[in-house]
Amino acid sequence: MSAHSASFSELDERRREPPHDTSGGQLEALASDWSLDVDDGEGRHATWLELFFDLVFVLAIAQLSAGLFHRLTIHGALVFVGLFVPVWWAWVGVTFYETRYECQSDVHRMLVLVAMVASTAMALGLRSAFAGHTAAFALGYAAQRSVLVLMYGLAHRRAKERADEVAALYMRAFAVGALLWAASALVPPPWRYAVWMAGLAFDIGAPLLAKRVLMRNPVDGTHMPERFGAFVIIVLGESVVAVGSSVSGIHWTAAAVGVALCGFLVVACVWWTYFDLAAEGIRRVLMRRGSSGKLARDAYAYWHFPLVVGLVVLAVGIEVTILRSGAAHVAAAGRWTLAGGIAAYLSSITGAHLVTSRNLRQVTPYTRLAAAVALILLAAAGGGLSPLTFALPVALITLMSATFETLFIRSRRARRTPRSRPSGALADGQAA
Repeated sequence: MSAHSASFSELDERRREPPHDTSGGQLEALASDWSLDVDDGEGRHATWLELFFDLVFVLAIAQLSAGLFHRLTIHGALVFVGLFVPVWWAWVGVTFYETRYECQSDVHRMLVLVAMVASTAMALGLRSAFAGHTAAFALGYAAQRSVLVLMYGLAHRRAKERADEVAALYMRAFAVGALLWAASALVPPPWRYAVWMAGLAFDIGAPLLAKRVLMRNPVDGTHMPERFGAFVIIVLGESVVAVGSSVSGIHWTAAAVGVALCGFLVVACVWWTYFDLAAEGIRRVLMRRGSSGKLARDAYAYWHFPLVVGLVVLAVGIEVTILRSGAAHVAAAGRWTLAGGIAAYLSSITGAHLVTSRNLRQVTPYTRLAAAVALILLAAAGGGLSPLTFALPVALITLMSATFETLFIRSRRARRTPRSRPSGALADGQAA
């Protein structure tokens, strides 16, 4: 618990005291376990409740992946991204709340469980949403955001003054967004989607317009990277499932096995570069800059969205290419999802790096972008290749990018790390 948070014993003593305002006593009792968690340098880790909450989004990611797989067209891709935005923001909203406020009360747990039910309804509505029947999905999202508004309302009653402005701002903005999403169920398409955009303007725009508020209110610099890393693992798991399910469902030919191995190599390179290099670099910059709420907003809430979208697209690309590995030429859908997915990941992690470090002299952002450009060119010009001969250069480009990045960053760390430091320690400023 941070220095700015009340201890459990103090909270127990406060619960025993009679409320001064009898009219608001019940609400004060509900809010009595809420405490502001400001990073004190030690950080904290994800709770079992948070990891349990993530399981709902395993279902959501699977539904999004399946929807794109069966609709590999430009229209299908636009629907996929459009539905991914509220799914992502539903998870981000609760995650940022949990990072800023640490609460152990039974009321809080029940609210998170209710949010899980609403998130499950939203996830189950994705299949029909891809077909144009979006009312159930909209109501599920509105219900989940309404629970988040209630959580911020309770935090607003209990939080200390410096976090009060955060809770008050988000409570009001998210309440308007939730009302618009609920009302959209009564509006026929395509006007319904205009109401969605208005609701998302409040959900996404509130943190964007709260620059000064977020700069005054830091987040936990350890908890935030851990939570977003967990979501990346969920998305990478979809790629592993795509490899396994695709290979198990077809005859094992040399081409199918080769494409599967290339797909797994790409996923392994993503894991390596994200967790060993890029994410660690962003975390160190975040800690060095006082766990800035603005930097966390930019690097995680905004730049990680195209990153995870790219990884889900990559999973679909791996599955499509394996299933069609016996074809004479790789299909356009396979080319653009396989190469485009990893290109989106490389570009997004570069953007997250640049908004945190703001160092344009480093080499790694440019090598990532060069690899992304090479993959896009390969997707555009590789129509005459077979699935295997297309997957091989995709894997090779990804491997070369990961290898260069690893060797470059580790050599730089070795040069800058004083001999007196333990091996593996990093000097300030050595963000990936």
